Parts: sequence; structure tokens; C-alpha cells
Amino acid sequence: ATGRVTALSIHRDQVMLREGTLTGRRTALPQPTMQVQSDSMQGPNRILRFQAADMEIRRQVGEMGYATVTDWEYYTPRNPLDPEAPSRTYEASGAAVRLFEAKIARGSLMNARVLLKEYFPRAREIAEQELRVYTDLVTAWDDVAPDEDFADAPVATLRGWFQTTEECERASFRENWKNRFPKVAPPGAGNLWLLFRWQGNKAMSEFAQSLASPVSFWDQLSAPVFGPRKSNLNTQFYFLRNLVKECLAALTFLHERGVIHRSIGPSSVTMNTFDVIEGDRLQVKLRDFGFASRAALLDDGTLTKAQRAGARTPGELLAFVASEDLYAMGYALAETIFTALAITEEAEAEPQGTKMTPITKQWVKQTQGPDTDDAVSSLGPIGGSQASGMPSKPAARTDQDALKKLMEDVFESDVKGAFRDYCEAEERW
Repeated sequence: ATGRVTALSIHRDQVMLREGTLTGRRTALPQPTMQVQSDSMQGPNRILRFQAADMEIRRQVGEMGYATVTDWEYYTPRNPLDPEAPSRTYEASGAAVRLFEAKIARGSLMNARVLLKEYFPRAREIAEQELRVYTDLVTAWDDVAPDEDFADAPVATLRGWFQTTEECERASFRENWKNRFPKVAPPGAGNLWLLFRWQGNKAMSEFAQSLASPVSFWDQLSAPVFGPRKSNLNTQFYFLRNLVKECLAALTFLHERGVIHRSIGPSSVTMNTFDVIEGDRLQVKLRDFGFASRAALLDDGTLTKAQRAGARTPGELLAFVASEDLYAMGYALAETIFTALAITEEAEAEPQGTKMTPITKQWVKQTQGPDTDDAVSSLGPIGGSQASGMPSKPAARTDQDALKKLMEDVFESDVKGAFRDYCEAEERW
């Protein structure tokens, strides 16, 4: 077998939102010793260069990492159920970016709520690339519609950036930080921070979970006087169709401007509402452009891959790399839709992998032969910890790696035929 690293991508499963509660305490980042000049960009959509002391941090809301994704090709036929012969492997980086809720403490944007992304030194190149991509997007936007607000674009709104200084190493600052955030390590000098307009943390990866969440006391208290609005499968279908349409429109926005995202996942799409009744007002925005690139500035590895696929002209190269974004978005949407619509009741207690539905056993026999005992031991539920196995019963979480194994490895991309038959026969789907 040979491995080929195809891309680096934000490891969405590393995102951990810790909402917590606000205590009313705030802390300001230290004043830099040198005056920072404003950016040369002009117009209402310019990306500003702030000072660290302009920020008042309220709380940490999460952290992110990235992963090296390797797709494997085999010279000889392989068993798609063999965990020793994976089609894709991941090497995670661990936490490389921290997310904070903050507000701007002074200037024309005083009291504006923002999301801060602090990039550790090993992720600085990712931060710089995200800043470059946003600069290109804003410049292209202003060239076409200089009087319109870039916040209307289907991407997260970057307000500006700053860099922490040696002041962060002073004992007084570190003590102040420790008093306010005892469980959060203080920032280091030289870390690059990006400021985004606060748009909440409604990532598409959390949508299905929100459908299964119990109704809280406050939700009941704020329900309409004449009773809560009811949803059914029709409203869910309508909402999900709009979600697909909005996601494709956001991708089109990027590709028309020559930008390729290259790390799309369920957590790189944000939604303004999880209420399936509000399908008409649903809006999505793309975020996390640390691995994005302009089509004209693609790396040699990507260009070689595109040329091997037959791309020769600039238009063919753009179509090839854009298709990779569409491929990734397709699986992100498949995970979201399957998870949202699957029946989520807990299955009866039984050892994982010891019982298969008839349709699953049929396909195992086709790939493994009539003796299925060896195959059964390697199976695991979709969305469970054994993401490399085929499910006996789908779990509540239907992750895209398991769907990819079914669609591409087991059913050899026969989505309209064999995979559809499997879905119709699977009792929870």
C-alpha cells in the first residue's frame, strides 16, 4: 500500500465548546509597548489592526486542532472491512487554536462582541493564511460592491487582528489572568489573534444534537401564548433542503472569487438557527480558512494531483480543486442529514458487533464470503468509537467516515443503487 497526504484540514472533532456561565469578571490583555499603526485598507469593510489592550476577554469557549489526512491506495484488492487496511487515516495535532468570547473595550467598535481565535506558535502559518484569504475576499467584495457590508457575505466576518507582546510574560499580568481564569493557561508573547464578529457557536455539527435536546424550562416559558409551534418530517425536510441550498450557495460565493476552502467539515459551517420551523430564515456562513488558498496560488502537490486527473487549463484546474470542496461538503451534509433523520432510540443491550441486520449480513457475505464470523468481530456502530467498522445498528451519530466506508468501500460508490437499497432496508434509516 502507498499513502498519499492529500490535504491538511481543521480537525473538527477537536472542537470543544464549553459554554459555562458568566461570572461578570473580565480581563484585559496588556498594552503593547509599541504603538500599532492601522491597516492601509480603506472603506467600511477594512480589516483593522488592533492592540491587545483593546480587548476584554469574558471566557474561553473552545479550542481547535488540525489533522493530517492520508488517503491510502492499494496495489491489490483489499477487504473494506479490514481495520488493518484503512482507506483513510488521521494524525491529529492536538489543540493549536483557542477560542474566546470578548468585547472591544475602546474605539469606534467599543462594546462590540467578538470571537477571538488565538493561534499557538505552531499554528501561526495557518493564522497568516486565514488573514491573507480574508484580505483577498474583502478586497474582491469592495471592488464589486464598495458600499455594501461584507457582513452580508456567506462567510464569518473578520473584524481584524492583533499580536500579543512581551507584556504577557510579566508576573502581574499572569497573576491577574490566573485569578480570573484559573483553569486556562495565559497567552504567550507573539501569538497571533484574529477577531471575528460574534455570530454564536451554532455549528452544523451540533444541529442534530439540538433536535434531540430536551426542552428547557426557559424554552417552555418563552413559548408562544397559543402553544408551541410544532414540527414534523415535512418541516424537517424543508429545513434540510434549505440547508443544502445555503451551503452550496456559500461554496459558490468562494469559488466565483477564486478561493478554495480545502478543509470543509460540519464544524466549518455555522447556522443562524437550529429551529426547523424557521427554514425560510436559515442562513449559513463558512469559517476556518486556515488551509484555504486562491486557485492561482495552489501548491505543487495539488497541481500535480490535478494534472494527473487530466486538468490542463486554468479552468480545469479550478474545477478540479472546487470539486474537492464539493466532495467534502457532500459528506458534511450527509453526516448532518443522516444523523438528524435517523431514529435515535437506544438499541437493546448487546455486545457490539455480535448481531447484524439481514441486509448487513447480505453485504458482508458478498465481500467476505459465506463465513461471516471473522467479519462480525470487526464491525462497529456508525458514529461509535469504532468508526472503521460497518454498523449492526446505526448509532445516533452518523459520522462521515462511516458513511464514506459504506458508500465507497462496501458499495463501490453505487449510491443510487446498492447504498440506497441498504438505507431502505435499514430499520433506523
